[in-house]
Amino acid sequence: MDQVTQSNASQTEEMSGTAVALSGQAEQLQMVVAQFNLNREAKQSPKKTGYTAPKATAPSYSTPSKPAKRTAAKPASRRVEELELVGAGAGHDGFEEF
Repeated sequence: MDQVTQSNASQTEEMSGTAVALSGQAEQLQMVVAQFNLNREAKQSPKKTGYTAPKATAPSYSTPSKPAKRTAAKPASRRVEELELVGAGAGHDGFEEF
């Protein structure tokens, strides 16, 4: 339990440091972007284009008029094969047991 508490405290401290760093970076970004503001007093309205995004529609699914016929499953044919046993002791392969 103590390890979990210490881990949480360390993660909280790390997140706090990250938040401070991001805040500083956001301020720097605002200063950089402020250089591109040509006329702060003029309010620009967004330009309207002739393009309108298409509305998303839900796909339509048709229900089948008749349910599909089901046939009974056929049992799988079983083929019995004789397998050759391969393994230790099958022959002399150059290794000796100590």
